[in-house]
Parts: sequence; C-alpha cells; structure tokens
Amino acid sequence: GFNSLPTKSSAKPDFAIGAPDINTNTLDTNFIMSNPVPATDGKSLFISSDFDNRLYVYKNLPDESGAHPDFVYQGAGGWDNEIFGNKLAVAGSNGVFIWNKLPTGGEKPNLIFASSIGNVRFQDLKGVAMDDKYFYLADARANKVYVWQGIPDQNSNPLFSLSIQDLWRLSSDGKYLAVTRMYNHSIDLYSIDTLSANSKPVASVGGVGKFNLPQYGIVSHGALFVGDTGFN
Repeated sequence: GFNSLPTKSSAKPDFAIGAPDINTNTLDTNFIMSNPVPATDGKSLFISSDFDNRLYVYKNLPDESGAHPDFVYQGAGGWDNEIFGNKLAVAGSNGVFIWNKLPTGGEKPNLIFASSIGNVRFQDLKGVAMDDKYFYLADARANKVYVWQGIPDQNSNPLFSLSIQDLWRLSSDGKYLAVTRMYNHSIDLYSIDTLSANSKPVASVGGVGKFNLPQYGIVSHGALFVGDTGFN
C-alpha cells in the first residue's frame, strides 16, 4: 500500500497487508514449501524442495497443520532424497548432499558433491537412491542412471551406468530399483541382484493412458507407491 501515488518506479510502499512490514516474506516465515519431496524414518521428517533450494527438518513427526520445522538448510534442496538406515542423501540439478547420520540436530552434511563425482559431470540431477549395495544418481539431461559401489568419494568413478530416456526420481528397497520415467508415463523396475550396464527392466508399470506424468515411484515393504501428477 502507498499513502500517495508513487511518482517513480523505485518508490517503496508504506505498508503491506498480510505481513508485519514490507520486507517480510510470509512464504518464508510460514515455511510454505514448493515442490516438496518428503522422506521419513518413522520418527523424523525430512522435506527437500528444488524450487526453494531448501531442506526442511522436523526432529519429530508433525502432528498438526502448519507445523514449523526445527531446522532449514538453505542451499541443500533438491529434486529427490533418500533415507537408507541412518543415512540421508539429497540430490538435484548439479549438487549432492550426504549425511552419514540423520541431521536431527542441524548437523552439516558429511559429503558435498558440486558438479561432479569422479569422471561424471552433473548436468541435471533428478533422482537419488541408495541401498546396502549401490548408490545411484539419475541425470535427466545425460539420460543416465549412474551406479556406484557403496557411497562414493570425490574421486570414485561409477561401477557402470544405465542408459534410460525420460529419467526422473529413483527409489530402492535393496531388492528393486524403481526408475520414474515421467514423460514416458511409466515406472521401470530393475532387479538389483542382477543389475548391470546391460540390464533391462523386469517390469514396467503404467504407460500412456494409465499414468499421466507420474512424479515418483517408491518401492517399500514389498509394495510400489506412485504419485500420478497428471491424473491427480
């Protein structure tokens, strides 16, 4: 609101409706999240957002609407995240963050990979997964799922890679790797025991008319859960 008609484009408003002052962004103070991707170990809640480029941490599972997180990591958001055991990984665009212990106390990540791991240069990371055998990254622009033996360090080259079109988010339960292929409207499932560069899906779920731009396929406890965005 302006108390008088502004006479130049740089004029600042005198007050704001719905905020305590003109410099307060209520999207931030109310922790409004865009493109949130949740993960939980059953005790705590972790939500990454590529749009906000933030990771929100709740030490305990929230039990009311509008609950505020205990910690917010600015710059550690991503398209995808994965919890395996007590580890947390977040990946998106050209960055990967890994905590060896779930960061319920605001701990810094143990590993940060910016732009590359070994001979792999990130182009557009959309998916991350890990299990007791492999660590996986999906690069949508490269059309590759890179597979490392265990958690990599900065100089680790992948063991092999899978060539897949229309890549999106990843999920692993240690038995199957689920690869979401959003623009293919499907979720491809790979057997981890026989996984190699030449592996083909043991099943492909969905397809045009069945799914419409699915954002995420998650394998857990012997089941597959799919967030089918286009069909709501």
